[in-house]
Amino acid sequence: MEMHQIEDDNHWFTQEQIDKFHEILEKLINDESLPRKVGRYTVSPAVFGYFRNYILGLLGPVKVYEKISRLASNFVKSSEYTCKILGRNKVEITVIPKPGVHEKFFQCQNRIGYFEAIPLIFGYRIPQIEHPECLFKGDKCCRYIIQWQEKTSDRLKRIQKYIAALMLSTNIASYFLLPFGLWLFIFLSSTLGFFALSSYVWHIEKMDLQTSLFNLEHSADALFIQLHANFNQLLLSIEVIRALSTKAQIPEMLNEVLFILQKRLDFDRALILLADEGKNRLNFAAAYGYTPEQESLLKRLSFNLRRPESRGVFVRSFWEKRPILINDLESIKDELSPRSLEFARQVGAKSFICCPILGREGALGIIAVDNMSTKRPLVQRDVDLLSTVGRELGICIENVNLIERRHKQLMNLIQVLASSLDARDPLTHGHSQRVAEYAYGIAKELGLSDEDCEMIKIAALLHDYGKIAIPDAVLRKNGRLSHVEFEYIKKHAQKTREILDMVGFDGAYAEIPKIAGSHHERFDGSGYPDGLRGDQIPLGGRILAVADVFDALTSPRPYREAYTPEEALKIITTAAGTQFDPEVVKAFIRYYQKTV
Repeated sequence: MEMHQIEDDNHWFTQEQIDKFHEILEKLINDESLPRKVGRYTVSPAVFGYFRNYILGLLGPVKVYEKISRLASNFVKSSEYTCKILGRNKVEITVIPKPGVHEKFFQCQNRIGYFEAIPLIFGYRIPQIEHPECLFKGDKCCRYIIQWQEKTSDRLKRIQKYIAALMLSTNIASYFLLPFGLWLFIFLSSTLGFFALSSYVWHIEKMDLQTSLFNLEHSADALFIQLHANFNQLLLSIEVIRALSTKAQIPEMLNEVLFILQKRLDFDRALILLADEGKNRLNFAAAYGYTPEQESLLKRLSFNLRRPESRGVFVRSFWEKRPILINDLESIKDELSPRSLEFARQVGAKSFICCPILGREGALGIIAVDNMSTKRPLVQRDVDLLSTVGRELGICIENVNLIERRHKQLMNLIQVLASSLDARDPLTHGHSQRVAEYAYGIAKELGLSDEDCEMIKIAALLHDYGKIAIPDAVLRKNGRLSHVEFEYIKKHAQKTREILDMVGFDGAYAEIPKIAGSHHERFDGSGYPDGLRGDQIPLGGRILAVADVFDALTSPRPYREAYTPEEALKIITTAAGTQFDPEVVKAFIRYYQKTV
């Protein structure tokens, strides 16, 4: 059984899971009556819920048993239930397993337990249950005959009806058989006695009614409180998800969570610690409400998660994956390590909540909150709300980490592809990396977004990948290329675009093939492969054109020495407006002057 399955009210466990759970429970608790007790607990307010208790308060045991087939579907999917009413306080229930289901004996005991518990909801004693037929004795079904003792008020009302009928017949008969004076005495005496009995019955009934009304009112109040708490928890969950979904970096997420904890949940102080990649230590990540001295202390601290003797609350909450509420630090000081106790005293903690930040595969860190100035006591509702924040934050952190890992894998793959091309020609080794560096700098100088700068850098790393289709005899020729060879090598730009189109770049990276394939287009329209002019050329392609030519000019070739950077800049400046975009040339010069 997974925790997310347990927490999901709509999840149904398999018979195998239930059998395994019972087997473990039986080993831990040596009690033959345990299944029956579990059945009773199933119908308790803690599990059955205030809302169902409220509805049941409007009915009675007979009505509940009568509707057992519908009610049972909320708890089990393995069997079908039918009910036959045998009297005011007696019913017969038959249970037949569905085809293909093989229940165990403990489940029969579970049923007896929750049949026993139903009358308890209405203030009756535990009923007597006969079990004349049982599946586990070879019978075709489990049959239960349930009888419970009536309330005093119910018995008295029935007696009252009998006495009223008896009095009526007696008085009519005595009217004709006895003297009028004697009949009148009997009539008045019996009437007075009847009214006395009626008054007593009414008193007992009123007491039972007051008890029922009190329980009903208590259930309604509890229901309202629970619904209000659930509503607030749902609103908080939506607010956290909405706030965190707009953040792409973990520090931004943590700051957003701190804002919610301070403004929405009204905690005086909050601390977030995150585990390192190996889950060896908890390190400071974010906080608010602490003095500069206390925050400085927090930033220096690191909690060891792997030390067997660690007894700190943070470590326990992390590994046990459960929130911990401490109302009085002094009451647990003997359970803490001297270091943990000293830390708590240094930051002035007295009562606090520590809650794990839970992801899909375990804890990622912890959130700790407390109140120092307001002195507002911390209660279970705070624990529930903080747990909601911890779960949502954990999932969002995992999503960001996953995206970062995928991005790192992508960049490593692109580096490998660029390096594989460089390996074919030692003369151009490192060319793609240098062009990427220049292109990124130009993009930054032009004020492009981080996303666009990243896209242009990737396009630069792959801008010559089409050369993989060029034979070595042409690509690595030791001398100037002939006209035919040059025309052949010009095809690498179009080939680059075709290859990168097959990769399926999308989203922010969708323009990479077009940018990489247009780095030989000229601003005046005389370039290749498409003869694009001016703004028809993607901005990224215009940036790559400058970066590519600058690196080519400043690198040696078999047929010439390398130009100096100053000479290369002069050539590029002269070609601004014809070969290159003038604005891109200006941006490159600014970038280069800053980096030299």
